[in-house]
Amino acid sequence: TAHSHHKVKDTITCISCHMPETEFARMTRSDHSMRPPMPAATIEFGSPNACNSCHDDKDAQWADEQVTKWHGNYQDKTLGYARLIHQGRTGNFKHADRMFTMINNPEADFIFRSSMIRILMNYPGEEKEKFLLKVMGDESPLVRASAAEALQYIITKNSKAALLKAARDSYRVVRMRASFGLALFPEEMFSPEELKIVEYNYKEYEEFLMTRPDSWSAHYNLGNFYHGRGLYRQAITSYDKASELDKEVISPLVNASLAYSILGDDARAESKLMKAIELEPGNPAANLNYGLLLGQLQRFDEAKFYLKNALDNDTTLAVAAYNLAVIASRSSPPDALKYGSLAYEIDPENPKYGYTYAFYLNQYGQTRNAISTMKEVLVQHPDYIDGYLFLGDMYEKNNNVKSAIDLYEKAATVESIPEQYRRNVQIRANMLKRQAH
Repeated sequence: TAHSHHKVKDTITCISCHMPETEFARMTRSDHSMRPPMPAATIEFGSPNACNSCHDDKDAQWADEQVTKWHGNYQDKTLGYARLIHQGRTGNFKHADRMFTMINNPEADFIFRSSMIRILMNYPGEEKEKFLLKVMGDESPLVRASAAEALQYIITKNSKAALLKAARDSYRVVRMRASFGLALFPEEMFSPEELKIVEYNYKEYEEFLMTRPDSWSAHYNLGNFYHGRGLYRQAITSYDKASELDKEVISPLVNASLAYSILGDDARAESKLMKAIELEPGNPAANLNYGLLLGQLQRFDEAKFYLKNALDNDTTLAVAAYNLAVIASRSSPPDALKYGSLAYEIDPENPKYGYTYAFYLNQYGQTRNAISTMKEVLVQHPDYIDGYLFLGDMYEKNNNVKSAIDLYEKAATVESIPEQYRRNVQIRANMLKRQAH
């Protein structure tokens, strides 16, 4: 009674507050986080809390006031973690420095750190590699496994070396994540000795997945593994087996369509996506990929329908907005600007979206706004050579030769831009100087 502030006759037990039943993955199950009640999380994120599962006539604000009065500010630490998780899941990386600090903090909860590492897979900045390489030496196998998974799309010599080391880890979960990552590396990057390690791990990974041959997800993951290695026919066979074992799942159909598209079999790719959309009409991945395929086939009106459907069901799909802008540019300048702006707004870290939006602004007579947008892009991406060339061209065409010269000379000093491009923009700057005199 002293701890729970409920009388014994209320039949309150430990699990009432610390393991309340919640809806998760289409099941009602006990919450195994073992945390105390978190009504403050309900207020901020809309997640359920133990107090209001019983006191459904009260709101979360009332519950928060009660538990804070009884036990103080015990929720603050968890809320701090939750805010970072929420930001990462919604693509907001303004506190990326704090996220990287957390994943390298051995005193933080290892489950939280593993979750944050997986979320940071979507962070576009190049600096994440050095943080992931550091955490690959963590004492927690779960953290090492998550770091190996996050390194899989960073194809560098350093990440290859880290994954090869992880491929010899004493924990299978680490070895398996490393195997999947190594499958994405070009074979020519490995020495003969390294290739022996890789091939041994490939075999172990396949055997690991096939310990559950009646599971659709095992065949789906095997398909992804083959896909990453460029073995598209084998990937399709595995995806088809996954679909055979569970006819309601969407992901094997979508990935099979991607494999068929790479093989140039657009008819089968379309058939898989139509089946996926039939099963789940609002599925963002199915609609996005079908829209992209139809655009590739120049069936633009149909493509627009499915791309809009994808964006309506997942408002973070910048690629859908970008392709809608490209399609709209053929006949509807206002829509091209609308979707171009939206793509850039959703994902300002991708310079292509800012460039495309600026291109349409300039094309439709809004050159001042185009110049302003291109300047923003170059602040974010100071080595984006296409941005310098486009902005310089706009300056030249608007007789602002001095700004063009200054811009080209600045680009010529950016060491991360390839030397040939730096030389070319310096030549252009020198030519403009001669013309000006």
